[in-house]
Amino acid sequence: MKIFTCNFIKQSEIKRDVLPVVSKPSDPPVGGASNGFTLIELLVSITIVVVLAAIGMISYTSVTMSSRDTKRKQDLKVIQQALEQYYTNSGNKYPTLAQFTAANFISSYLPNGIPVDPKGCIYRRTLSTTAYSICADLETVGTGSCTTNNDYCVSQLQR
Repeated sequence: MKIFTCNFIKQSEIKRDVLPVVSKPSDPPVGGASNGFTLIELLVSITIVVVLAAIGMISYTSVTMSSRDTKRKQDLKVIQQALEQYYTNSGNKYPTLAQFTAANFISSYLPNGIPVDPKGCIYRRTLSTTAYSICADLETVGTGSCTTNNDYCVSQLQR
């Protein structure tokens, strides 16, 4: 069995005459300039920040356009479901445009109201008692500017 011993150093035995090591200060820069960033370093840093900001803005714009297009497609599916439900309930007839915009149709089949394009446009619709077509412009495909491109359409499911 081994016995361990500890030897403590007395405070009186510590050498107090040892000075801490201090590094030699570097020579000042040529021309007497202070320690700072050079113009080139600042320009490179600013350029990098601007490029990253531009990439971020482009990404943000494409994501918002894509989300508005998804909303448009969902809105058209909601309208399509309402028209198909009306077809089933009304003896195999679709509503006319006047019936579609009437308050009783909206309250019965579209309780949240007729969906509106995220940019405020009205979806183009063609309705008759035998067929319908509801269309929207998509920003990622077309202009998305309330024109008549009809980039995405839904139509009757009953033939």
